[in-house]
Amino acid sequence: MTYARARLWLGISNVGFFVVLAAVLLGIGSGPEIISMLGLAAASPLTAFAALLACYITLSIPGDVVGGLILPWRFGRSTSTFGRFFMAWLRGVITQFAVMLAAGMVLITAGSFFGAVGFVGAAGLMMLTFLQFQLPLARLVARLLDYPALPTDLAPAMGDQSFVAVESNDPGFVGGFAGLPGTETLVIPANWIRVLTPQELDIQLQRRLALRTTGTRTRGLAVGLGWNLIGLIVCTYATGAAVNTVAGIVSISLCFTLWSFVGLLLLPTISRRGVYEADRHVLQNGIRRDDLEAVIRKLDRLQEDEPVRPNGVETIFHPVPSVENRLRVTMQPNLGRGAYHAVRMALPLSWCCLGLLSRAVHCNCGRPSVWVMLPGD
Repeated sequence: MTYARARLWLGISNVGFFVVLAAVLLGIGSGPEIISMLGLAAASPLTAFAALLACYITLSIPGDVVGGLILPWRFGRSTSTFGRFFMAWLRGVITQFAVMLAAGMVLITAGSFFGAVGFVGAAGLMMLTFLQFQLPLARLVARLLDYPALPTDLAPAMGDQSFVAVESNDPGFVGGFAGLPGTETLVIPANWIRVLTPQELDIQLQRRLALRTTGTRTRGLAVGLGWNLIGLIVCTYATGAAVNTVAGIVSISLCFTLWSFVGLLLLPTISRRGVYEADRHVLQNGIRRDDLEAVIRKLDRLQEDEPVRPNGVETIFHPVPSVENRLRVTMQPNLGRGAYHAVRMALPLSWCCLGLLSRAVHCNCGRPSVWVMLPGD
């Protein structure tokens, strides 16, 4: 059992638990019955949402401990003590609790005044706000500190792109673009500056800039946000739930969790195409294939170190292709356009929709550093 495969089985178990839980609760009865079972029928909306989120956090603890502490220990990926893990986890869950509690109150208020249209509209505005303030939120969830010792030639290489290098205690943190298109900041993990040669760092930065140049990053945002909005509309009308009550929003949240699960199955394919698109772009613009391969292999070892994986496993579970597939497929003609990180943008944005799968997946379970900015390539 490799580290990558152990994390995959953890993700399957964790996601499966919340999906089955959502399906069972929806099968048991309506939102009011669920609220009554929990003894929250007479509680205020704020109290009820807080209690429900506390239950969600409690149910997430086993997966978080296994994914953030036990597996990294078992496979030599971390030397963190339980105390350091606990404090990092506590910081993350408190921030997520606060954001989701605020989202719940905004949703119920919008639903009370403007009905289903206001309910969905409020969720859309919150997701756009989430995107714009993704980096500050990531700093709140995880202790991401600015890295001051930037190479002197980094700024010229970045051109007009706003960027910042941050220090993370998670070697799998890869940063990425944060912010709405046109105002985005490129977040660079300080670990890259230490482990990559200047040439390798330049190649990886050129590849990141290719995500913006090709438009695949913007398409990924649009697909992730659109998937969540469509899901919220579908779940609102499928459940027939009242959007001005906690009970109604609970029903929608459970249904939306099932919708998110469908997204985990469908969106990885278009996400992988976004990776291929960026790889192909830099190869067509002067990067040697051998040099790109060296960077891809080195960064893969920092994450799950799985250069080869079965096609069936990758198709269903992995929005980032394996090293061997990247090297093979990128050289093929007519790859088509992709939507970079569509699935891994839909997940953190689902905080605004009260979905339950945002940090249950294999790549970020128990790792607060990558709850807001999920791992990538």
